[in-house]
Amino acid sequence: MPLIQSTLLYAHKRENANVAEDIGYGTAFAATLLPMLASCDKLSGGTTADTLFENMHLEATSTSFKAVKKALEDNYDCLSVSCPSVGGLWNTAAGTYFSGANPCGGVAICLAGQTGSECQTCGPGYYYSSENVLCVPCPADSFKSETSEADKCSACPIYSTTLNLKSRISATACQCASGFVGTIKSTEGVCSRCAHFKLVEEQLVNGTY
Repeated sequence: MPLIQSTLLYAHKRENANVAEDIGYGTAFAATLLPMLASCDKLSGGTTADTLFENMHLEATSTSFKAVKKALEDNYDCLSVSCPSVGGLWNTAAGTYFSGANPCGGVAICLAGQTGSECQTCGPGYYYSSENVLCVPCPADSFKSETSEADKCSACPIYSTTLNLKSRISATACQCASGFVGTIKSTEGVCSRCAHFKLVEEQLVNGTY
């Protein structure tokens, strides 16, 4: 967890100031995380390791804190860490989190004319929880594609899974479970049982055999 927190800290520093020492520290912390993200990408089919490298390597011309934060948060389940345990970047002078650096999920979006508890809009991969008064990640085996006031996420079609990953933003994150085949592009997608049930795991590649 300290590696994640340190990488987030120096990604934020690199985005806002071009200090050689910050670049070096950020690169070192990110390099340690890269193999872990690459392993998670193999399970999820993601490209988060590439995103981290592109933004944090020594010669990167720019760094997007938002992109780094998203790449790491997408793998919290895989890395066995939680949003509350990682936390956010606190601006002591302002008495609040730095802009966009709150713990994952975080404060809901306020639309025109809305204030306080009226603000219940959450981005893709998150739904509004009235219990927590926050946007919280979609649970595993679900997704949410749009920015909306939805208080739940769409469930993956039966016999499909997100491989225990949360905060999924598309139905394509739902993959047919072992022993089933199909291509999921929406909630109407279907996973069908393989004709030859005697199936070895290695025979399934991207939902085909």
